[in-house]
Amino acid sequence: MQRMAYKNFTDEEAALLREFIFTNPNGNDGFVYPQPLVAGEELSPLMSAVSRTHVSMQDRTLDFIDKEKPEQARALMPQIRQLIDVFRMPDGTLRTSRRTTEFNREWVILHGHGSIKEGTMMFGHSEEISDIGVKLITGHPLAHPQVKSTRYISYKKKLDDALKDEDLASLPDVGRFLEHVDRLNKRYLEFQERIADAVFGHPYTEKVVEYLRRPEQVEAEVQKWAAGRRKIEENFEATPERLKAERQRVLKSLEQKGVRADIAKFALDYARVYLPAANRTSVVFSVDARTLEEIITSLISSPRSEDRARGYSIWTEAKKLAPVLLGERSHIKIDEWRLKAEQELREYCNGQFGHLPPRNRSDGTVNLLHPGNIEQYTDRFNAALIVFQYTDLALQDIMETLTEGQVREVLARAHQDRSDYDIIHPAVSHGGLMAELVMGYHGYRDMFRHRRGSRTTQRLTTRLGFETPEIFKVFGLDKEYQADMAEAAIFYEEARVHSPYVAELLVPFGANCRALHSWQPNQMGYVGNLRGKAATGNIAYVDTTRELMRKVGELMPETAKQFRVDDKEYPAELWKKGYSWFDAEGRGGK
Repeated sequence: MQRMAYKNFTDEEAALLREFIFTNPNGNDGFVYPQPLVAGEELSPLMSAVSRTHVSMQDRTLDFIDKEKPEQARALMPQIRQLIDVFRMPDGTLRTSRRTTEFNREWVILHGHGSIKEGTMMFGHSEEISDIGVKLITGHPLAHPQVKSTRYISYKKKLDDALKDEDLASLPDVGRFLEHVDRLNKRYLEFQERIADAVFGHPYTEKVVEYLRRPEQVEAEVQKWAAGRRKIEENFEATPERLKAERQRVLKSLEQKGVRADIAKFALDYARVYLPAANRTSVVFSVDARTLEEIITSLISSPRSEDRARGYSIWTEAKKLAPVLLGERSHIKIDEWRLKAEQELREYCNGQFGHLPPRNRSDGTVNLLHPGNIEQYTDRFNAALIVFQYTDLALQDIMETLTEGQVREVLARAHQDRSDYDIIHPAVSHGGLMAELVMGYHGYRDMFRHRRGSRTTQRLTTRLGFETPEIFKVFGLDKEYQADMAEAAIFYEEARVHSPYVAELLVPFGANCRALHSWQPNQMGYVGNLRGKAATGNIAYVDTTRELMRKVGELMPETAKQFRVDDKEYPAELWKKGYSWFDAEGRGGK
């Protein structure tokens, strides 16, 4: 892991600060110790900042201290070693009082008062984790994660890390599969450049730059900046010197070099359809101990080696902060029910329903389900929800196929290996207004983050086809891309014979995935307002969100009138900074 250079600290002092703040200095997985240097409301902004840079949580934190709190760190430096020795054991575990240990063992471990764990908040990080693996952390409805955007990962340096994936290494003739992953990654870099060049050379871009360089537009941008600074800095003064410097910055950003660099970022949102799910990302998160217990259990109960290794690594670090609540006597263990269901129930469901085609029941990306078009709250419905999780099929196709005998068999098989702590299969959690989404995985990764409601996802596959971005069609890249995706589907099917879980790692972000979300109307409105804005969002999820809101409007037209959903559309080949020009002049306004 590359280390940063610090202005105010030597390498030895930086290493001491790292040891003081993090449970696993220089490690990929770890947590933040209770300490005064970064605490309270400083942690959340740091987590957000990490998700928007290419550096790790530990490096970003030390950089923050170096720039913003060097005096405090310097004052604390002579005491750090003593504080570590006094408050921590040699392995890094916090020294907790005997009374605390006894209380937690009695009331949490012995009597099972799990709610006590909810008061223990922890801030963690996991670096260099696969994109598909990180979903086991971010997918918990009570976790609060910040995942690095693909825009902020230095992929030219990180792409080759996917070739070291231990699960991919288990495939027979692994060299062929690694060559395929390497080719997808290189095509990602190539398409990014080709799209950026095409947009940069498009007539729209010249008009946009000319428009944004007009004195009135420059001045509007400068005044917007000044208004923002006034909200941030209590005593901010927009002096002539500051305004002049900001005008120069705006104009410089509109020179060819600056425009091309910004368009390169714009192109990333489209080129990323090539990235396979094996590629590496990072996540920082805040989570209570009870939720972390469930996350670690899901990780160590995964069929994939990387997930299990991550789970045990995170557990090792978590025990340093909560040695009893998350210790060996906690509820963390391999979940045999989850594991058997994932393997044996999946095999049964695919054996019974594998003859059905994995089709999309919608003419778009959203199939809106409600009590008026699908039977709900019956044994058949509950069995279909379970089958949905373990197949590639549409919920309605499952419902229409299930026999009474299969209903009984699915419900029995799904619950036969439960532990004393398990209630009912987690898929039996839907009803009311449901959205079955079939959309490109790269866009769904943002929809996945909406956790208020019930959510069931299917395993990644190429059997649902691929999204072809409109911009590919505009610039004549669509046929080339589709040929690449057809090849990716072949590799996926070959890997799936060996393991459907390893095969997921080969699925490109452009592949369609299927998920079922139950959202009440207020949450539908929230999603529509947040994810329906073309100016700030990725067009893949923007289009899906708008389709969702249109279909909700057909069901409840008067209610839908109260939703706030942006409906502005822009040409795919238009650089995002040109949306203001298009609104003013491109639509024929002037």
